[in-house]
Amino acid sequence: MKSTTVRKTAPLPKHVLDLLWEYPKDSVSWQKDSDLIIRKVLESGGWVSIKWLLATTGFAWLKSWLIQRQGAGLEPKRLRFWQLALNLSKDTVDKWILETRSNPWHARGQR
Repeated sequence: MKSTTVRKTAPLPKHVLDLLWEYPKDSVSWQKDSDLIIRKVLESGGWVSIKWLLATTGFAWLKSWLIQRQGAGLEPKRLRFWQLALNLSKDTVDKWILETRSNPWHARGQR
């Protein structure tokens, strides 16, 4: 799912590239890495990066993206934020959180 509001050649802003610290900055682009970029912004982006993402994709598109990926494995606090911001169903987000918590990899970082 690619956004139609993003110019394919638009460079990523520094605050977004900083979230992708483990990847070579000159190899990351929206055109080929949009899922990775969206996940990173949703997981650990600050307000400036979130505003950029919403301006880039739009609320409806981002909501659709998150629903298609069933919460994208985000932590419960982040999912609750996006539930409110994107007007997601509480029942849907509850289900995603339950699935995340039942995943043994989630419990690994909860010590």
